[in-house]
Formats: sequence, structure tokens, C-alpha cells
Amino acid sequence: CFMLSVEHVLAYHRFFGVLFLLGGYVHMVIWIVYLQQEGYEDCTPFASIPCAYHADNFTPIVMYYVMIFMVPLVYIIGTFELVRRRYFEFFYYLHLFGGLIMMSAILWHSSQAWRYIVPPLVLYTFDRMNRLVNSSRVCKVESLEIAVNGAQNEHDIEVVKLSFSVGTYSWKYGRAAFKNLHFKMGQYVFLHISNISLYEWHPFTISAGEYDDECSLMIQNEGAKIANM
Repeated sequence: CFMLSVEHVLAYHRFFGVLFLLGGYVHMVIWIVYLQQEGYEDCTPFASIPCAYHADNFTPIVMYYVMIFMVPLVYIIGTFELVRRRYFEFFYYLHLFGGLIMMSAILWHSSQAWRYIVPPLVLYTFDRMNRLVNSSRVCKVESLEIAVNGAQNEHDIEVVKLSFSVGTYSWKYGRAAFKNLHFKMGQYVFLHISNISLYEWHPFTISAGEYDDECSLMIQNEGAKIANM
């Protein structure tokens, strides 16, 4: 939405994510200590939270179990580099699902939390809608050819050159038109082929120049899924 890549904002995402979780754990621990000091002897961590305090409000126990079970699984173990690299789809969708649970639980637990959650959530929604529109455009394959023949080198390296254009609506001619993708050097695209997988998107660096007549990708046969592509 603001023309910022994931790489540019990833450091801020991690920083504020860790800060948010640390604040949540500090908040939880302080309340446990407070309840014990106030004489709630049945307030035993991992056993009888949230004690008799506000018995008509059951959201503290919901948040308690979210913090001790869901957060370590989704945002600690689930974000290990091993998980992100080998099982990226699992990490990605688990991350989104965990975020949905976390935001729902916080809004349910705190009546004033919407002041802090709704503004960034609105920006995120606009960003996702913008990406949805861009990713839903029709893509036309202009050419598909072998750039490096694996049978002609000792390492069996084979590279396929894929040239494509994206569809848009021409107000001048009143019909759909295909044109070159606007990009900067070093940028990449996520390629989705529904015949191989309905939910997987693979990143490929754009190999063409900014002023070339066509947009192209160089795809090397690494791994079974790339070979299928």
C-alpha cells in the first residue's frame, strides 16, 4: 500500500512483535503477583487462574491460556528458522491464524483495546486488498524457452526463461490489454501455479531490465516442485 517491501518492514515487525509479547507477559505476571498478595490463596499459576477475582468475567483465564499455550507454540517455536525455511506455508498460515486469535482475545478481554488495534488493522486491510487486486490480474505467458540445457552441462543444471505480461484495463480502447510489469532492479515476484498447488506462492527474482520490452524470470530446476513448474 505504501510501496514498501516485506524486507524493509520485517525488522520493525519483529521488534514490535517481541515488545508486544513481553508487555503481555509482564502484565500477566504482575496480576498474578497482585492477586496472591491480596489474599487469593487459590491463585496458583498453571492451576487456578484467574481465581475468584471478577468471577463474572472469564476473559482473564482465556488470555492466560492464550499466553502460556498458543503464544509459545505459534510465535516462538513456530517462528524458528528451521520451521520458516522448510515449512513456510505452515509458518505463514499459523502466524495469521494465531494473530486472529490473539486480536480477538484482546478485544474481548479489554474494552478499550480497539483504540490500539483498529487503526493498524485498517491499514493492514487496505494493504491486503491492494495486494489482492494486483495478484488477481490475468497473467499472459509470452514465451517459455530453455535458456540452459541440462543435457549439455556436467551438473545437469537446467534453466527455463519465462517471459510474461500482466493484464490491465485500457480506458483508451475500452477493453483488456496486456503490458509489461512495472518494477525496479532487484525486485522479485511471487509466482502461483494453481495446477501444482492452490496455496503456495514461490518467489523469483525478475531477470529483465527496467527498460526491456519484456518481463522475464529465470527458473532453475531445484527441488521437486520447481521441476514440476
